[in-house]
Amino acid sequence: MHHLFIINPVAGKKNINEIIEYIHNYFNKDYKKYTIILTEYKGHATNIVKENLKDKKYCIYAAGGDGTVNEVLNGIMQADISFLNAFGIIPLGSGNDFIRSLDIAYNKPVIRNIKKLIKTTIEGNLKKTDILMVENRYFLNVASAGFDAKVVYNSLKLKKLSIISPKLSYFISVLYSFINIESYFNYIQIDDMPVIQKKILFIAAGNGKYYGGGMKVLPNASINDDMIDICIVDELSRRRLLYLFPSFIKGTHLNAPEVTIIRAKQIKLITAINQRIQIDGELMRHNKNIEIKISPVKINILVPNNLRD
Repeated sequence: MHHLFIINPVAGKKNINEIIEYIHNYFNKDYKKYTIILTEYKGHATNIVKENLKDKKYCIYAAGGDGTVNEVLNGIMQADISFLNAFGIIPLGSGNDFIRSLDIAYNKPVIRNIKKLIKTTIEGNLKKTDILMVENRYFLNVASAGFDAKVVYNSLKLKKLSIISPKLSYFISVLYSFINIESYFNYIQIDDMPVIQKKILFIAAGNGKYYGGGMKVLPNASINDDMIDICIVDELSRRRLLYLFPSFIKGTHLNAPEVTIIRAKQIKLITAINQRIQIDGELMRHNKNIEIKISPVKINILVPNNLRD
């Protein structure tokens, strides 16, 4: 079994050299057992996987934020997945949303102890996990359109300014999107149900419970139940959104009259104008027709074996 570590050197504020040295020491510098590659550009992680996932069995580790995890996943799905033994996630980003749905014991103290987390991930247990699709793009966590896709769009622009931290850029983007609140008219087709026609603030569909740095938008989602959890939020006033916002963080919004929760196999969004969609914190191109469905392929995720110790 060969271990491939794909590390985003600009993710979060971790000491990358210290992480690399720890991996070297873990394997006693037996280079036949492992490879470390640092990403150099957007999309590089996908290319690294496609170039390496062949000829022998691999455990592949994405060391970075949710964007790095998404890139590695898409590389796996574009390569020969029969050579993949497992996929491990080493959270170095500012959000790290998907891992919270793997095990509730993932928390800030656990993530800060990155050396222990690397060790226990390598030695972790396999958990079969669903993969979702938007067109030809795969994702593990949450895709959304509307208000929060606009937040991601503005946040990514702000992150390019070196003087603004990722968390501050997200906060500023939320504030800006709140001040300039917009609704979007959608035709929503969920499985074979009657088409829903309404103005919405946003719609989120996914596999994981959390997005946006810890907002519990899909509190009942399961990563391996062959279903997509969907949250539709109707058009809201600023005042009403301000009132409901804490409930989206806590996952207590399910009974709000403006919120609809549905579980399904497939969802289609149709609009008269192009709208943004984000998947795992990364923006896709604008589109008038968006289809989200479950991939027939599942993947083995490595879950650390003693997070609670």
